[in-house]
Amino acid sequence: MNMKFGRKMTRQEIIDAVTEPGSMPEIKSKSLAMPPRTSTKANFKKIANNLNIEPDSRKYRILKIFCEEKKATTGDSKVLMQRINNLNNEQLQILELICSLENFTGKIIFKFVQSIKKFGTDRLLTLYTFVDLKGIEPDLLNQFFMTTLPQSDLKEIGKEAYLEELKEKTMNLDQVNVFYNICNHITNVTPQTAILLLPKIRQLKQQHSQLINAFLTENVSFNNKPISNDNIVGLINLWLSLPEVADKQRIEWVIKDLSRKPDKIKKDFLNIIKSFSKEIEKEKRKEKSRGNIASSIRSFFN
Repeated sequence: MNMKFGRKMTRQEIIDAVTEPGSMPEIKSKSLAMPPRTSTKANFKKIANNLNIEPDSRKYRILKIFCEEKKATTGDSKVLMQRINNLNNEQLQILELICSLENFTGKIIFKFVQSIKKFGTDRLLTLYTFVDLKGIEPDLLNQFFMTTLPQSDLKEIGKEAYLEELKEKTMNLDQVNVFYNICNHITNVTPQTAILLLPKIRQLKQQHSQLINAFLTENVSFNNKPISNDNIVGLINLWLSLPEVADKQRIEWVIKDLSRKPDKIKKDFLNIIKSFSKEIEKEKRKEKSRGNIASSIRSFFN
């Protein structure tokens, strides 16, 4: 029996329904509501106990942050613990710093773990120095990795080309210390400035790095103007424009001589650069004098 709204349909209503389908009342189909997919909420204490992670260890603190603050699942938490199992204490210290940053999600932390494994012990200080700066964001960390790690694929370019790219992006110990001292002693160095500095610091000659490290402390200046985030790049550019002294022992003498000076003098990098430049000029005069003597001897015998 044909019914409409609980009553029997008339003959005309049936005809209209066949010839004009839009005249039929809309029938809403019922769909089966599926419950949302749920994941097991991570219990960091239970996971730590199952994996024999000591409560006072750095791994334990990382696990706690990952579970509670990053809202990680049990599965993801276990995977993270497996991936960081072979990290040394310095690498774990850096990872703990990253985990404590609000904008770093669990997915980003997984990627970070893969990148941190590419940093040898000699370069970990550079990474630690960077992530310890105020204002670190995921995109800035990605820029840092692009500046410090080879971006080419080892399988595509070969081992020799890959190692060459790695060498180009590696800093020696003196250069690493320059980066550390700048970020720790210069006022309000931003992550953006630190990224700009990295390729420049890699170009510093050893003598320049030694002088910078010897005197770059807090409250340093250049021509009585405080060195800050705004002018530190310019100061490094100035060092890059200077040559080296041929007699390496003279650098040790310059450092000892300046160390005896009052803070007003040795904390102003204009004085440090002047002292270094004087040594360069002395060598030039000696070279010129030797050239004149040699020319005189040749003239005498000719």
